[in-house]
Amino acid sequence: MLRRYLWVSKIISINFPPTSPNRKSLVNIALEYADIDSVGNYFKLSTVTVRKARREEDDFIQSMKSRPNLKRKRLFESDADVIQEFLDEEIPVISGRSFRVQSITDEELYARYFGYCCNHNLWPVCRATFTFHFLKKERIHHNRDDAMCKYCAKLAGKTGDDLDEEELQELESHKERWYAQGAAYLLEKERIVKGEDPDEILVLQDFTQLQVQSTFYQDLIIVFYSHKEGGLSTKYFHFVGETAQKNDIGFVISAWKTLIKEGHLAKKSKITIYSDGGPKHFKITACMSFFADLQKVLGIPIFYNFFESNHGHSVCDAAAAHAKKLLNTTQRDTGRPLNTAGDVAKILDKMEKAIAQVADGNVATGKFATFKGIRSFHKFTFGPSTVTAYGIGPLKLKWKSWILFDYKFFDESEYPKTD
Repeated sequence: MLRRYLWVSKIISINFPPTSPNRKSLVNIALEYADIDSVGNYFKLSTVTVRKARREEDDFIQSMKSRPNLKRKRLFESDADVIQEFLDEEIPVISGRSFRVQSITDEELYARYFGYCCNHNLWPVCRATFTFHFLKKERIHHNRDDAMCKYCAKLAGKTGDDLDEEELQELESHKERWYAQGAAYLLEKERIVKGEDPDEILVLQDFTQLQVQSTFYQDLIIVFYSHKEGGLSTKYFHFVGETAQKNDIGFVISAWKTLIKEGHLAKKSKITIYSDGGPKHFKITACMSFFADLQKVLGIPIFYNFFESNHGHSVCDAAAAHAKKLLNTTQRDTGRPLNTAGDVAKILDKMEKAIAQVADGNVATGKFATFKGIRSFHKFTFGPSTVTAYGIGPLKLKWKSWILFDYKFFDESEYPKTD
């Protein structure tokens, strides 16, 4: 009897291993040659289950042992990264706040996420996973006005009867410029994704203020988007200033010189920059003069674009929120104070895709005669001796040019090395 049982067991093991999807219930056959305990031990089933098998159909073991677990894991790490990048683009963290602003429904947001995944050849998570395992854990403020812009808030829900003609035209122009600039940015990003020019980069930059204990540090965040096989490559640069360092144009110049020195701008064919219109450091004469000189030094075209007023929220704000959260949790978990800009940069450097360092001091700049009317324009291009600015939206044909001053921002020793 035992020999017959062993012979049957051997046949089962060879032809129907436990991982085989074709394995059928052989419990009743085995019970003809062995007792319940022996059969249970072989099939790794309890005696109660073996007794029940006598009353079940032939696919009993199939249903008990070989049925795959169709339940998806809650959220894979790669899924979380994709969703995070999507939210940073679709509903970014508002500058100066620690939460996202969502004006659309969760259904519409998931539809856009699904489209985002399709466009980037990614596999989306299901709607339940997206909503309950990730979205509900984010700090999101639901508001009809996703930009919290004072101009858009004034326009919302009002008609021509509520506003005078001049005011209505001003607000409508503001909205059109916002849409036009946003569309231009997304189009440029799509070019990077498709790899139409594999060597061009899209750059976003913004300042944020980091608070550590009772000390504040300026952090210039510069984000690089470049093409990689199958999609988009992202790098986050954090330049943390010392406590007394101001967020002025000297800080910006210092950071970009460091990028050149470390080779991050080598072998690029084109640079397109987007930022808000920071009146202390970005949309000013000295900044435009610097990037005109940078174009000469690198020998490649540079285009500088500014988002519309109160709509300059970009991925930099999301990166700032992640940085602040990491600094907060690190101090709480370790109980150790962060006393210097170096301590802060060391923590931020641990973030994925991030390179953090202490800013190399503010570069002194000369005095420039102001480019009059610079605040009215949103796109700047640079020639050998001029800076040309353009309007967008209904004013897209409006332009103005200024003569560059003979001022050199770079010494020959700071020029990028060529092979």
